[in-house]
Amino acid sequence: MASDESIKCAACPNHVCPDRAAYKEHCDTAWHKFNLNQRMMGNQVLSEEEFSAKAGAGAAKDPGNKDRKVEAASVKAEEETPSGQVRICVAFNQYGEKWSHKFLVPVNSTIWDLKRAMIRFDSPEEDLVSFSLKRGMLRMAHFDTLDQNETFDFQWVGPEEGQRLLDRDRQRKERDDAEAAERDRRRQEAEEANARQLEEKLRQQEEAGRRKAEAELREQQQQQQQQ
Repeated sequence: MASDESIKCAACPNHVCPDRAAYKEHCDTAWHKFNLNQRMMGNQVLSEEEFSAKAGAGAAKDPGNKDRKVEAASVKAEEETPSGQVRICVAFNQYGEKWSHKFLVPVNSTIWDLKRAMIRFDSPEEDLVSFSLKRGMLRMAHFDTLDQNETFDFQWVGPEEGQRLLDRDRQRKERDDAEAAERDRRRQEAEEANARQLEEKLRQQEEAGRRKAEAELREQQQQQQQQ
């Protein structure tokens, strides 16, 4: 019977960890990572026995074959992307098996939005932070925006490392937003100062014109009096 401190894994069938430390160790297992991928893609998860059999068969069938191509690993140009959306291909590589899945998200969606689209709507946030998306060797920050079709690689990082990366990305976004707001403030102040300078210049020009007109008028009046 499960204790009050026990944690039932949401990804692995009928697996209960006695405490948080055991659950943390379980999250680092190949079985959990495989089932998490399966769950996010809406596929059938495996029991520990089924996974062991599958992993053993996969290794015997294709040991270390690096030349296998990821099916649909890149977004094909001939695939028409609906207006206002981008097509994102995410490539997975797990235990000798490679596959990909494509997602349509609105233009200017963030990586965070894309990750939400990748997992089941009822998945815990721990699932959301437990993986990263990479373009080559570069990890995509959670708040990077998507304005064109892209291909990313899936990378499992675990809930604790994932939360650390998310916190770091949030801090960077807050800093970037603050710097952008400061730039906007300075630009607005400069525009207002330029507007005031232009207004003052026009006022001075109008004043000079008025004085000139008055001087010419006085000169004409003096000439008329002399005549």
